[in-house]
Amino acid sequence: MPSCVLVPAVLAVGRPAALTCEGLSPGSVRVDSFGSAVVGASGRARLVGTPTTEGAWALGVHQGGAVVATVEATVAPAYGPGADWLDRTFYVLIPGKFANGDPANDVMLQAYPPTPGVTYGGGYAGGDLAGALRDVDHVLGLGLNTVLLYPPFANDRGWVPDLAGTRWLASGYRMRDWTAVDENLGTEADLAALVNALHAGAMDVVIDLPLTLSGLEHPFAADPVRPSFLRPWVAGDSIAPAPMVMWRGTPDERRVDNGWGMPMVDLSVPWVADAAGDVMDALIDAGADGFRYDSVQNGPGDTWRALVARAETRRPETVHLGEVVQLVQLSWQAAYADYLAPQTVGGTGVGFDGIYDLAMTDRLQAVFAEDVDATTLADHHHLEVFFKGADAARMVGSVDLYEDPTFLDRVVDAEGSARLRAALVALFALDRVPMVFSGDELGVAYDAPDLLTHPDADPVVLDTLRALATLRRDEPALRRGVLGWLEERPDFLAWSRGDELVATFRPGPVAGWEIVDLPPGCARLDELLTTGDGTSAVAMVGPGRALVQLAAHEARVFRCSP
Repeated sequence: MPSCVLVPAVLAVGRPAALTCEGLSPGSVRVDSFGSAVVGASGRARLVGTPTTEGAWALGVHQGGAVVATVEATVAPAYGPGADWLDRTFYVLIPGKFANGDPANDVMLQAYPPTPGVTYGGGYAGGDLAGALRDVDHVLGLGLNTVLLYPPFANDRGWVPDLAGTRWLASGYRMRDWTAVDENLGTEADLAALVNALHAGAMDVVIDLPLTLSGLEHPFAADPVRPSFLRPWVAGDSIAPAPMVMWRGTPDERRVDNGWGMPMVDLSVPWVADAAGDVMDALIDAGADGFRYDSVQNGPGDTWRALVARAETRRPETVHLGEVVQLVQLSWQAAYADYLAPQTVGGTGVGFDGIYDLAMTDRLQAVFAEDVDATTLADHHHLEVFFKGADAARMVGSVDLYEDPTFLDRVVDAEGSARLRAALVALFALDRVPMVFSGDELGVAYDAPDLLTHPDADPVVLDTLRALATLRRDEPALRRGVLGWLEERPDFLAWSRGDELVATFRPGPVAGWEIVDLPPGCARLDELLTTGDGTSAVAMVGPGRALVQLAAHEARVFRCSP
């Protein structure tokens, strides 16, 4: 009896899916909605099809005039799992601190307890995959459609010192084994259960996959017999200003490129790139819908192109999100704009769906948390040259600069909740793909489990985020409408998305009224969302002009009507 597997695990209207069947008879095979293929001696066939309607999808596999297998699946709407890149809304799930579901695996906490005179940095805080699964309904209830899961892979167990004497512990980015789950987070079964639960709740899962830095305890990094695993340091053509010396004082001593105190993996070496591809294949087969690639600038552009293409053959429409911090281009790196450029025959495009706009995050924090001149946010948006030709609308924005600093770390007064809610509205109203870090949804910056029982959790922030997720889902203009600046003043901002929506902001502590020149054809404003108490007024004061009232730190979003 033939067996068939359909990927991705969560299907959506308009997004290609791949069906792989094994155990077929040699000859022709036809699959409903997928067409036909020729089966060779291997008995294996792979076909690609695209669902056109949501709901139940039953696929008959036909050979020799008979149905030899049936595949059943459920197709989600076009917005949601499997969504186009511009339709995505991310939640960053950090299992090492989110929730502690199994104290028995708190290995690092037990190995490195608080010790007088010793300062530890980083490390796993006791959270784990079992805890994330226990509290998964919270994540599913946010209304977002994609989870970015921090690296679940086995990391170094030991610490490394810095010049100040802090002992730094691994927390996901010092890779010891890309094929195993870290003992502090749980097991492969725990990871599979979490991915399955998120898929069942109609969320895609993008796994954070650091491929360019090795931990010191990775067997290849520790073995001089495998010298090609690490990239040699070359003066003037390396990331690090100085080499890291491995196997010092031995006949195998080598100088390697490095970052954050870790040696860099040489992805230009074919066997190393193939091993990275094998890891990606296994994760896709286990249910990953895509990857976030850490420190992309540490790997050569040619290898990234090959890895993206390989993943696409495994799972059509795999999500590819790159973290790129590249101020100059070295001889082996891709050009900045090429990371977002599509792959073409003979071209240099890498084909990532998105990359981070880290400068936008810094501006959102400065303006909404610290009362910096609000025009600096608009100025950043105007500086298209900053993006070096990249499609800025496909960049990812957030209000947290990872976890250092969080938005709340930079708040200058006791108005953290109001400031954060206004910043979140700005994030969801800008032409960026929004990413919400764990804790933002409850208005807390936290370091240890459990988020849902944090004493400072703010339900008002949670209500605002859920409303924003719904608004972004229901209003296409928030996802694809061209952003037009209406007002740019030190204490007031207003912009439109297409001609349909207008967003207004009072980032600072002073309330007031503002005149806004509206998009063409806009004769009335109907409020869709506010972070205020609902008492702020709005009035038309002439053709295409409105007088908008805002309280301190208030954000308001309106629909334009003729």
